[in-house]
Amino acid sequence: MYDSAYQQLKTEQRVLNEKSRLNQESRYQLRERQQENALLKQKQQVAEYQNRVFTMALTASVLVAFIIAFLAIRLFRNRNKLQQVNTQLTQLLLEREQTNADFSTALAQVRQLNQARDFFMTIIAHDMRKPLIYFRGLADIINNLLKAGNFSQIRAISQSIDSAGLDLENMLNNLFQWARKQQHKIPYQPAPVQALPIIQSVVNLFQQLVEHQQKTILIDCPSELTLFVDINALELIVRNLLDNALKNSPSGTTIRISCQDVPDDCVKIVVEDSGSGMTASQLGFLQDILSGKAEGYPGQNGLGMGLLLVREFTQANYGAITVESQPQKGTHFTIQLPKNQQASY
Repeated sequence: MYDSAYQQLKTEQRVLNEKSRLNQESRYQLRERQQENALLKQKQQVAEYQNRVFTMALTASVLVAFIIAFLAIRLFRNRNKLQQVNTQLTQLLLEREQTNADFSTALAQVRQLNQARDFFMTIIAHDMRKPLIYFRGLADIINNLLKAGNFSQIRAISQSIDSAGLDLENMLNNLFQWARKQQHKIPYQPAPVQALPIIQSVVNLFQQLVEHQQKTILIDCPSELTLFVDINALELIVRNLLDNALKNSPSGTTIRISCQDVPDDCVKIVVEDSGSGMTASQLGFLQDILSGKAEGYPGQNGLGMGLLLVREFTQANYGAITVESQPQKGTHFTIQLPKNQQASY
């Protein structure tokens, strides 16, 4: 009897041991699968980061190549114009049949062409310097970060790449529009458009940059508000004013875009920031430029191409632009554009 009980006890012990062993094996296999899944997920993240970075680098290279080609064509045209003007000057000197006024005009044209060429070179060199710094040596930096497993730093770099790409895209668009302006081909195809969707689409372009810089953009615009403008001109105006506000606002601040009806069938769009603002002399200079009292050119007293384009496209759409600013209290740009076709004439 005791032997039978002993045997039964041993059998139950073996069963328990077997169950314990199977449980341990199951837990071990589960841990292995979890580790494999985590490793696979990490590899997928690395692959996604690499694809994104390489795609952005390739896009940036294409943009840079396009800008260089655009600049080369522009300089080639300027050179031909200079040769034509020099030929005219030579004929004037040989024939001596033209007046001193004609000679001065031809000389002024030469100086203006040289000045325009220098402005384009200065603007492109200045605006391209910042984004190109991000891309220089980017592959080596990311490769080292991948080896070190520093994925948070890679994420920060990808956000900087987005910012640099946005700068290049905005600069390229401004260069294209500036060239059209120089040829007196400012587009003007007005139509009734809703203001809010246009403004929201422009804000969306800057969304990742805004989050990275810890800034906020607030929009206060009635959904039913409409304007009678060229839609591309409106996008350019809002984009450049918003880009200007972001560049002059520190982290943690808010940029506001508001729209409202005003008398005389016009719509007022205000872009305001709480950045460093401007001194009285800077403000006076910019007010003269925007009102048309002074012509102005890119690079003059820090004047950017974007604000000159804003002025030209606002005027081309029968609008007006004003600016208010105080040191350390921010800057307000106000655009007035026609609300309907009658108000645009």
